[in-house]
Amino acid sequence: MLERMNDRRPTLGTSLRTFLPLLAAAFALARGGVACGGDEPAGSGPPAASDEGGDPGPVGPGDDGSSPSPDAELPPLPSFCQGLVFYVSYDDAYAADVGAGPMRVDGGVVYGPGKYGSAVSFVLGDAGHTTAIYYDRTALPDAGGASDAGQPGDGGPNVHPEAEGTVAYWYRRTAAGSSTTSHVRPMMFNGAVDVGPIVARDGSRFGLWDDLGGEPLLVASLPSLVPFYRDMEGFDHVAAAWRRSNDAGATPLLRLAINGGFGEVVRDGGFDAALADAMPSEAGNLPYRMQSVREFPKEGRAQSLRIGGLPATSPQGLFDDVAVWERALSFEEMGALYRSAVSLKEACRL
Repeated sequence: MLERMNDRRPTLGTSLRTFLPLLAAAFALARGGVACGGDEPAGSGPPAASDEGGDPGPVGPGDDGSSPSPDAELPPLPSFCQGLVFYVSYDDAYAADVGAGPMRVDGGVVYGPGKYGSAVSFVLGDAGHTTAIYYDRTALPDAGGASDAGQPGDGGPNVHPEAEGTVAYWYRRTAAGSSTTSHVRPMMFNGAVDVGPIVARDGSRFGLWDDLGGEPLLVASLPSLVPFYRDMEGFDHVAAAWRRSNDAGATPLLRLAINGGFGEVVRDGGFDAALADAMPSEAGNLPYRMQSVREFPKEGRAQSLRIGGLPATSPQGLFDDVAVWERALSFEEMGALYRSAVSLKEACRL
């Protein structure tokens, strides 16, 4: 019997055959537990959402349910935006962006590259034709530049205030043209009478005139302007202001600033360097920054503001960003206008 019992003891082989399958099953079960929800390496898989909904990221305007207010974020307008009565950018059309009634384009006027966007380009007119743009008038000149005498004003916007104002523009000369050229000229169409200071140049001077080709009011010699005036090499900024005396005690004023009145030397090479050290006149004026308390005799409300001239006085160049104010800008404002680096439309959000 004892022998039969000893025969039933498991051998080592029998034990291994029984134990190894159990060990393999336990190992497989352990691996399956990890795959079905066991520990994962930190950072693997998508992050679990928190009870607060997780990080929503940056909050933009109006995300909290309120309405955004763009106007509250805009900086204040420069002071030179105040009192603007006329402005034309020449970006989309010849018509004015601000102010002005009817208009007319005469002669060789086309678009060209501007200081900002596009500009109007004046070319020398054919004999008997003007080369200009007229703003705010009722009496229209004929093809030869004549006028309908005695026609009243149209009652529209006053694009060239009689008592006080400023005109400013960018200009680049593209050809020699005539020795006497008209840039900006306020007129009445009763014989093309001038009614305010004219911005123009003759063969040797540039500035404000009482009448085209007549008496100069506030001018600089062209040689003295050479270092400070780009002329055909780029756009120059011109700002001219006026004020008439009146019974209320206003004193007369004429003011002119070329390229902001800063006296920056913008041309070199081949010019006398001594001209860069321009000496002030007896009145304390410099070629690029001048002022006078001289009265100018012309009076009357302008029926038309003319940019350009007749065949004999047409400037050959580009005009851009032309503007008129109903007040005299200060030298500081003229300088800020020149340095603004953007068009008047953008600076004043027109």
